[in-house]
Parts: sequence; structure tokens; C-alpha cells
Amino acid sequence: MPKSQLYGVISFYSMFHVKPRGRYIIRVCDSLSCHLNNSENVVETIKEYLGIESGETTADKKFTLEIVECLGHCGEGPVMLVNNRVYTKITPQQVITILKECI
Repeated sequence: MPKSQLYGVISFYSMFHVKPRGRYIIRVCDSLSCHLNNSENVVETIKEYLGIESGETTADKKFTLEIVECLGHCGEGPVMLVNNRVYTKITPQQVITILKECI
């Protein structure tokens, strides 16, 4: 299989990655219900605290930030997932506490 075809498959599916990712993958839902519950404030807090944008990984390879669609807890937004742990009704203040626990 040519490398170009392999790259095409890898880049098509969101579960495959060609760049190194952080130890902690932070996913913040930005679907309609979470957005209406101020998920953008949660995202901005993470960006400012870690100094990265969505899709980026911190220099120390600890954190990767992803803005995603529905995480399946629409009545409890905003929702954040750190690796496989779900946080619901999250506030910017809680985000800082959670990130500090990961460090």
C-alpha cells in the first residue's frame, strides 16, 4: 500500500493520529446544549491555563485539547471528558482544579 493511501486512511478517521498526543486527552463538548450552557467559557479557561489551542498538545506532552460534538450527557452540560472520566455541569473554576490534579 502506498504511503499516500495509508495517510489518507489515518487522517480520515478521528481515532488515528499522526502527531504525538498528551497523556491526558481533554475533550470538551460544544454541541448545542453544552454551548448554550457556556462550554466556550470552559474551553477558554483550558486554553489560557495550558497555553494551547484546540487540537494542540502541551510542550511537556501532558495535555491535548479537543473540542468535540456530543459526549452523551446533553442534560448535564457543559461536559468535559479527561481520558475516560466524564465531568458534567463543569465550571471554569472546576476545570482548573481538575487540571491541577492531573499535574
